[in-house]
Amino acid sequence: MEKRVVLLVVLCVLVFVGWAYLMRAIQGPPPKPQDPGPAAPAPPDPPTPKKDPAPAPPDVPAVQDDESEVLSELRNKNVLLKFTNKGAGIREAFVYVEGQKEMHLLQRFDRLEPHMAVAVEGSKDDTARAGWTVLDPDPNDPGKDRSLTYQFKLRNGVDILKKFTLQPDRGEVEMTLTMRPHAKEGLPKPETLRLRLLALTGLAHDSSYRYDYYGHGFVTTEITGAHATQQVSYDAPTPRPRWEGDLNPPRVHSFEVPAAEKATRNIEWTGLRNRYAAAILVSKEDLKWVRRVDFHATMQPGDAHNPPLKGLAVEAVLRDASIEKASSVAEFSLFLAPIRAKELAPIKGAEDYLLSYGCWGLFNPIGRLILLLVRGMHSLVGNFGWAIILTTLVIRLLMFPLTRKSQVSMARMAELQPKLNLLRERYADDAAKNQQETMKLFKEHGVNPLSGCFPILLQLPVFIGLYSVLDISLEFRQQPFIGWIDNLSQPDRWHVFKTPIPLLFTTLAEFNVLPIVMTITWFLQSYYAPKPQDPKMAAQQRMMMFMPVVFGLLCYSLASGLSLYLFVNSLLAMIEQKVIKKYLLPAKAPTGPPGKP
Repeated sequence: MEKRVVLLVVLCVLVFVGWAYLMRAIQGPPPKPQDPGPAAPAPPDPPTPKKDPAPAPPDVPAVQDDESEVLSELRNKNVLLKFTNKGAGIREAFVYVEGQKEMHLLQRFDRLEPHMAVAVEGSKDDTARAGWTVLDPDPNDPGKDRSLTYQFKLRNGVDILKKFTLQPDRGEVEMTLTMRPHAKEGLPKPETLRLRLLALTGLAHDSSYRYDYYGHGFVTTEITGAHATQQVSYDAPTPRPRWEGDLNPPRVHSFEVPAAEKATRNIEWTGLRNRYAAAILVSKEDLKWVRRVDFHATMQPGDAHNPPLKGLAVEAVLRDASIEKASSVAEFSLFLAPIRAKELAPIKGAEDYLLSYGCWGLFNPIGRLILLLVRGMHSLVGNFGWAIILTTLVIRLLMFPLTRKSQVSMARMAELQPKLNLLRERYADDAAKNQQETMKLFKEHGVNPLSGCFPILLQLPVFIGLYSVLDISLEFRQQPFIGWIDNLSQPDRWHVFKTPIPLLFTTLAEFNVLPIVMTITWFLQSYYAPKPQDPKMAAQQRMMMFMPVVFGLLCYSLASGLSLYLFVNSLLAMIEQKVIKKYLLPAKAPTGPPGKP
């Protein structure tokens, strides 16, 4: 029988490989992806023609002209920020990670406003798009080389100043928003400003691979030091008409602290994330400034290589500011960072939320230990593919005592199955007696019916943590392994089909080798599992042998790092089964009928 199985596996492999070669011969080799090279800045907006200012009220002159566009940059080893005075905000932003290509995190999507623009509701001044005046840096400011200051003079006599300061050692840019009267003597009457901070007009996805699974928006509130975060998915915003009869309404999801909790609960930080990086707006000092956060559905434009992708924009509605004699100041920080512990440490609660290794963070301690182990293995072998294999091997060795105990217990239960069947037949009409005799039988043979499941449950957090580490950790981004596997964070696309091939409940857009090998090992693992002696259980096991094929299709498009782990893990589990069955199982218990009571 075993020779037939080996022959069947070899035949399956030959069919798969032959089919792949046939498809490659028919369709031709896949086009090589072109290296886009260094990311180029988006083309500048055409210069806005100067218009005559709209007539102002007789007592307040129009004091702000629409300035021509001025582009500026702030950079350190972590980020590159490209600013524009059109809206006085961030036009683009790049995040740098050692050993990897830069992340073009903030881009211009389908809006003209830059990131971190400010709109004044009810005002004729278009502060979110118009040109602001770029002020000269203060010569006495020690951080003048890391800062930019913009000014806009509103028609109502109020000046708005925005000062951006980039921190020297991390991807944090502070924004100080100052509202003050233009005249030194103040305003003749209070002016109320209702501001909307267009924090993020969109966040670029690292790739199209499962982007809507990894990416989402979030808003975090703070109450007496504790943090609670609400997640907003790309499909969460609901339609809200702009006007009656609108056929294409924008979709908006709003979050506001309930009125009953506003005295003690505040919105502290909000933002967007993709698989490996996040943009987070944090309120500084006075947490009462943000009273509502709106998430707007948007789209990331496609190109020749990528389709359009769903996205979100984040707007913070600020509290009203009354200006008469004194200034009003709001302070925020925008963090642009890869999702790693050291970059998220300055933001309270961000690491626990964004670096979640399964089950809402319950397995975070296990995940962090496993990540340390993976890094240690990488330092030895210099390749994250081999580090995954070695880490999986070490974890299987550490878990081997539990695996042995579980399989030995299941084997002994299988040996007792005939006696259990006889007891069920003998006491078919007396459930209490059947239970009593069953427990007596377990006690006589030293078998605990739960001992087979308990070791498996103990192992689950470890393997879930390992899976999550391989799934979201930045270390595997753009990391090659061997041969055609040039990116462990993407499927191992050995061949890309010109036309996707429909197959059962899915479609195959590429030929991935690792999931096929992984499915074969799952099938063999099921085949060599201990066979129950109960005919009904044996029939169920035969039916379940087809489940590896179903799971293989479900996991067909997983990243190659995950597929490599699942393949190595199932291969080691199959070897464990053979070793335990041949060398470590105790002598078989007697299988004769139990004695009569």
